[in-house]
Amino acid sequence: MATDSRTPPAAHEPCRLCGSSGTAQVKGPAPRRFLHCPSCDLVFVHPDDYASLAEEKARYGKHHNSPQDPGYVAFLTSVVDAVAALPLAGRRVLDFGSGQEGVLTGLFRARGYDCTAHDPLFGKGSDALSSRYDAVALCEVLEHLRDLPGELARIRGALLPGGFVVIHTLLRPQDPSAFTDWWYARDITHVNFWSMRALEHVARLLGGQVRSSNGKDLVVIGPGR
Repeated sequence: MATDSRTPPAAHEPCRLCGSSGTAQVKGPAPRRFLHCPSCDLVFVHPDDYASLAEEKARYGKHHNSPQDPGYVAFLTSVVDAVAALPLAGRRVLDFGSGQEGVLTGLFRARGYDCTAHDPLFGKGSDALSSRYDAVALCEVLEHLRDLPGELARIRGALLPGGFVVIHTLLRPQDPSAFTDWWYARDITHVNFWSMRALEHVARLLGGQVRSSNGKDLVVIGPGR
């Protein structure tokens, strides 16, 4: 990643994913500061530049996600299809970060899955993590998580033995110069930006490995072979 000389260096901040102290500021959309971890390859926003939770919730409130929107349903269907292709032992699915509408939850249920919505920001599924699931779906969620080790530990604890995690998040550009003005990094609610190497570290924290990826925005993590 290209280093950023436009703003004063960010105060030392360890990696939000692996804890490494070797992070360095890199160029990203102003005015937020972005840091890169050479150890796990995560790029993340300096926590001093996070939006407030009220600002984050207000931003989500501008989304018009609806089961009546064919484009949005088609977008989510790729996640349901990815889960449907897995050799699950059962049909219990957790929609982790379901959002206020829970459209993905509804699509899973329409396919015959016993799907539970979980999103504390909107008061959904307060006891969802006390159960365990054959699969956990994170659709446009991983880029938002502020407490990565804690949230990943909770996800791992919610997985049944042999369970899978399906992640939908847009992989960041390979060309560092393209990140400087990347639209996905302009969203004030997005604080983590992923490469395949960073997601392989996620897989290890979840006790598994990357089983498949479309190389763009969809990754399946499952038990080691």
